[in-house]
Amino acid sequence: IKTTPDNSAAAIEKYILDIGKIYEKYPSPEKTALDVLSEFVESTDEDGSALSDLTPIITQTENVVREMALMTVPSDLVTTHLDVLNALQRLMENVADILLFETDAVVAAAAVNKYEENMTALESAIAKLGELVSAKLSI
Repeated sequence: IKTTPDNSAAAIEKYILDIGKIYEKYPSPEKTALDVLSEFVESTDEDGSALSDLTPIITQTENVVREMALMTVPSDLVTTHLDVLNALQRLMENVADILLFETDAVVAAAAVNKYEENMTALESAIAKLGELVSAKLSI
């Protein structure tokens, strides 16, 4: 992550616009991980093929994490930016581990258990980032 000492409103606005551009470039897949897991649990799928819908989620999250790691971040936002980035990375790892259902059910089950915890951490980090940005922009 590149940092800038510029914490002006213009720098914060550019940061927000840059995040928006990342999500425009890599939009979220139609289904969420919870949608896929719900469908899997409700199905009679015994080989885990229904979980293949997790692959686009993993790919999208990998791309977002990579791009966010390359961003220039105002110094006042760096810690919270890293919190968001780390939470996204943990969620992506959880989803990837869930795909191991066929070969390592224990790892997949542990990933399902950690998913909710990591989703809560992501939501918290995003909320904190939003509050920080709002305070910096006096919104």
